[in-house]
Amino acid sequence: MKRYLLLLLLATGVHAQSSNEFAALVERVQKSPGAVSADEVGKLLQLSKELNRPYTAAIAVKAYFSQNLNASPALLKAAAENAALAGDFRTAASRYKQYLRAVPDSEVAAQLYQLQLDFLGATDDAYRFMDEFGDSLR
Repeated sequence: MKRYLLLLLLATGVHAQSSNEFAALVERVQKSPGAVSADEVGKLLQLSKELNRPYTAAIAVKAYFSQNLNASPALLKAAAENAALAGDFRTAASRYKQYLRAVPDSEVAAQLYQLQLDFLGATDDAYRFMDEFGDSLR
């Protein structure tokens, strides 16, 4: 029984530390989105996934992308996944499109099409994107 309590206390401490780091990153990104590094935003997105707090991260990440237009493909993909988890399907679709223009990836294209067709009802947009970039996504 003592082992379980010790493990529970250790896990709670790690969770609290991650939660504090997450809150600090959210605050930093929201206060000065132009001064934050891409690595910090990547860490924010990683922590949001671990802590199951995609909505909070999505708000901060939107501020970052409003100031930083040339993000890496990896950051675009992570931001798209986070936006989808937060239920912001339009932003997720936009980030997936940006990612796919840089890195053709058929699995990510499938996720984009699913968002467009199932959640946004954007059939015209899905077919237009497929027509324009479909050959590179096979």
